[in-house]
Amino acid sequence: MTTVSSPKVHKTNIILYIIGIPLILCILCFGFMFVYTAGQKAGIFPTSIPTFTPDTSIAAVQTAAIATYRASQPTKEQIQLTSTPVAQVATPLPENTETPAPTPIAMIPLDLSQFMDAYNSLTDMQKEDFKKQYTGQWVSWSGKVFDVNNDSSIDVNIPNTLVSLVILGGVSHADAIQVSKNSTISFIGHIKDINDLLGMHIYLDHVQLIKDGSPTNMPSPNIQPAPTSAPASVQIYKIGDIVQVGNVTVVLNSANLQGGKLSANFTIENKGSKDLAVSSILSFSAKDSEGTKLDQDIIGCGTGGLDGKVLPGDKLKGDICYGGVKTSTAKIYYEAELFSSGAVVWQIP
Repeated sequence: MTTVSSPKVHKTNIILYIIGIPLILCILCFGFMFVYTAGQKAGIFPTSIPTFTPDTSIAAVQTAAIATYRASQPTKEQIQLTSTPVAQVATPLPENTETPAPTPIAMIPLDLSQFMDAYNSLTDMQKEDFKKQYTGQWVSWSGKVFDVNNDSSIDVNIPNTLVSLVILGGVSHADAIQVSKNSTISFIGHIKDINDLLGMHIYLDHVQLIKDGSPTNMPSPNIQPAPTSAPASVQIYKIGDIVQVGNVTVVLNSANLQGGKLSANFTIENKGSKDLAVSSILSFSAKDSEGTKLDQDIIGCGTGGLDGKVLPGDKLKGDICYGGVKTSTAKIYYEAELFSSGAVVWQIP
């Protein structure tokens, strides 16, 4: 016998579904809110959205790279050829016996921020002329200290940048030891070089810190004193010469100057007891026969660059290239120390 359900029973079930399902969802929502609130009070869940902190690892890497490079460089010594007699490199000129009266130094009329604003507003071609115009000029700037290095040079942050520095060379140990990180200092100095390959780096030498409104030692506007005798000649090396700089041996294996491009292949051997950091940008430079500084070409230069760490007793072989050569001859320079006065010079060709 078949039983037929009553229509009233179906209607009752439908009403229960309509009322029951939303009621269950509401109970679940309130339950979740209660548990989350209790978790916040207990410290299980965060009470606010975490804030984003800019990554400063680039500045840390830069500090380590600069410290490693400077610590591993050989000391400034007499440069000798192992195969042939060698003259001293860049022998300092004799000083005058009389002390000249202080002469006012002409400073460029731009502070550090204005200098950078003017530079950043230029095209790549205009920037090259800008660097040539201001290299060799005197500046009076101030800035926040990034670090003080073991050689008494001071790294000053360039405003509104992450990896750009003004590097102050020639600071006395007595002055440098009193400078603290993140302090603001004022200084005058002579622009030795401007390099924007990996961030802006402005190298100053003959730097004097300004204390109580005046520099510690007023430098002469003439960097080199007038010689009392003819200057000593600088040894010019050629392809294949073995040049010894402290515990480092440098050999120019080959060089080619063609089509406005200068390429050279070097071998560097570390004969010391410590690791040697080699930088093609900081240690090497080149000029054409008219004295124009050449820009290094990293992208289209051979199969291996001349950068890296050389272990004691090990060698590093690589290429260095420069573009924009407009003369038939050029010179390549190697400086064992960043602010040294002597350099190894090779004539090409």
